[in-house]
Amino acid sequence: MKGVSDLKTRIDRLKLYEQWGQVEPLPLRELGGAELWDKHWDNLEVLVEGMREAQAHAVQLRESIRSRLMSMAPIPGLYEDHSL
Repeated sequence: MKGVSDLKTRIDRLKLYEQWGQVEPLPLRELGGAELWDKHWDNLEVLVEGMREAQAHAVQLRESIRSRLMSMAPIPGLYEDHSL
C-alpha cells in the first residue's frame, strides 16, 4: 500500500465515479432541430473568423504605431517597454 492509508476509500470512490460516469451525450442536434443546430455552428465559424481578422488588424495597427513612434525624436525610456 506504500503509505496510502485511505487506499480502500479512494478505490471505492473511483468505483462510484465510474458507475456515475456511465452517461451518454444528449443528441442536441436532434433535440434542437438540424436547421437551428447547423445555423448555430455557422454562427460560431463567422465569429471565430471575425476574431482572427480583428487580431490580424490589431497586429498591423500595433506595428504601424511602433514604426511611427520609432521615427519620432527619441523619448527617454519609451522604447524600453516592448509591449507596443
